[in-house]
Amino acid sequence: MLRQLAAAAFLLTSPALAQYCFHGSFGTVLGTNTVDTVFPMQSIGFQFPFAGTTYTNIHVNDHGFVQLSNNGVPAPLVSGAAALYTPTVANFAAGAPKIAPLYCDMEGTDGGEVRFYSSATHCVVTWSNMRSYGITTPRFSFQLMLEPSGIIHCIYGPGVTNNSTFGGVSDNGICGATPAGGITLPAASDLSAGGLTANNSLFESWVTANTFDLANNTLMLVPTNPGYTYVLHGAPSNCASATSYGSGCDGVTLTGIGLPSIGNASFTLRVSNVPAVSPLALVGFGTVVVNPGTPLASIGMPGCAAYTDLGIGLFGSGPVVAGTSDYAAGVPNNIALLGVTLSTQAVAFSTTTAALLATSNGVQVTIGYGAP
Repeated sequence: MLRQLAAAAFLLTSPALAQYCFHGSFGTVLGTNTVDTVFPMQSIGFQFPFAGTTYTNIHVNDHGFVQLSNNGVPAPLVSGAAALYTPTVANFAAGAPKIAPLYCDMEGTDGGEVRFYSSATHCVVTWSNMRSYGITTPRFSFQLMLEPSGIIHCIYGPGVTNNSTFGGVSDNGICGATPAGGITLPAASDLSAGGLTANNSLFESWVTANTFDLANNTLMLVPTNPGYTYVLHGAPSNCASATSYGSGCDGVTLTGIGLPSIGNASFTLRVSNVPAVSPLALVGFGTVVVNPGTPLASIGMPGCAAYTDLGIGLFGSGPVVAGTSDYAAGVPNNIALLGVTLSTQAVAFSTTTAALLATSNGVQVTIGYGAP
């Protein structure tokens, strides 16, 4: 009991985790536009203690949960397995150890991505721009972050939900952690209420569509060996964001890779679909977000629009490779930048306009918190 009380005190007082924002480094893409996919095994980056055992590897899928192993033992599910898209308590308890921010029947089609990042201090899985199977909207994102201490963070953006049109139990959802292996699970908990348990399996199951109640929130599980103390930290605040708006012309697109969190040296603005007419792309910065954009037909660029005032300037991006160019936009580790908002937009040469230029959509960059 003393161990559990100490863990609860840590949850309430730890300043390092006070913001509970998405981790800023999304890392490498495991898959885009995928369905029912288990991605190749990844190294966690450290020995992760979980339910009395340590694990070195993680197996990520596009259905909102991960499985743990040591070099593939115990074996994870394989792509296409029915258990991936059938979120029942029995499936959660079976097989390899599982951690589930939201085990549900979702998919990454039409632009969804699953990304992975690891270091000596954090292992992060991001399900970005996902959607429930057969449901067009809402699109949603959430993240799992593991620490060497065994602490688990489940960080949810707005709109995260359990829903599916596949039928049967496909619209169910499960959040939690279990060593699995076919064990008998305890009764489900109400994770939103917070609490503690001496059982190494902890979960909540939503058996009615669209009843998931942890969206726009952060759940933290602190191991008490055995069991967990669990707490919900409320809506994130002062978090970094990179939000696209408007649309480009001649296919030119600008997106943020990762988040502009304070100290994130790897934040990148990516220019995609650069016309082949010239291996050059430019990225403009301003202080005014122009939304809706200002049409540029009057200067020989029909279908194009300006989404920034260019008050800061226009800068050359990196080399264009296969139509893609990255602009390194790392954020200094300076708290004075908190809340700074910039408007950004890409420009490239094009033969489709009289001005021989094409512009991208805009990206609003807001510098904020989030582990770099």
